Amino acid sequence: MVRLLVLLVLVAGCGSSGSGVSPSQAAADCSAFVSGSYCPKIAGCFDVTQEYCVAAADSAIDCTKAVSEDGELATCETQIGNSPCSVLVASDGTVTLPASCKDVFQLSQ
Repeated sequence: MVRLLVLLVLVAGCGSSGSGVSPSQAAADCSAFVSGSYCPKIAGCFDVTQEYCVAAADSAIDCTKAVSEDGELATCETQIGNSPCSVLVASDGTVTLPASCKDVFQLSQ
């Protein structure tokens, strides 16, 4: 499960960008991403419950600190949803998210 969450941190970067969304919207979108896109797919790849995944993800990335988001969020969600576990999870159990997911959410420090 640790490897499942380590790569989730790659979804969040530090700093801010001009995304045009408010920090509260970025935080809501981050939470929705974890519970609605990331965990439904990844939990099945690791045979854990979605609730367990969400709880673990919440400890790895604090969506309340999201201040902005990249325009690639919809692409990231679509690519995760359309990818089989064999593409998202390496043989050693490491999660490899699509490039569109890198630094989607900018977090305050």
